[in-house]
Amino acid sequence: ITIYHNCLGETTNLDPLYNTTGFTFEWNTPNTAAVPPGTYRLIVTNGAGCTDTAFVNVVLEVAVWTGSISSDWHTPGNWNINKVPTAQTHVIIDNTSTNECIISNANAAAASVQSKTGTVARILNNREIIISGNCTTLPSN
Repeated sequence: ITIYHNCLGETTNLDPLYNTTGFTFEWNTPNTAAVPPGTYRLIVTNGAGCTDTAFVNVVLEVAVWTGSISSDWHTPGNWNINKVPTAQTHVIIDNTSTNECIISNANAAAASVQSKTGTVARILNNREIIISGNCTTLPSN
């Protein structure tokens, strides 16, 4: 399971994710009610001694524009996370890229967008970037 945080400082309650009634279980964190981003492991043992393991990835996703392939926002290789940002991704347009960032073939989505001094980002062909976040503090790179 992957759970995306929208803002810095947000926490997730792991307890309702799995039904552990009747099982012996152990998380790799002492406070499952309010976890920050990270990878969490749950080991469950049934009455016969059989165990199973589950992992939960809690992520605050930040994508930095590298523009290493082209100027197209929708090219995964132009981002440091090697995927196109989604409504859960905080975007940083950095000023170290050789290619400017252009949204022209389709609309784009992000949780937030930060454009560093000296960057060029363009939206062409009546496209839009839909910002879904409402954070008071944004992540940095």
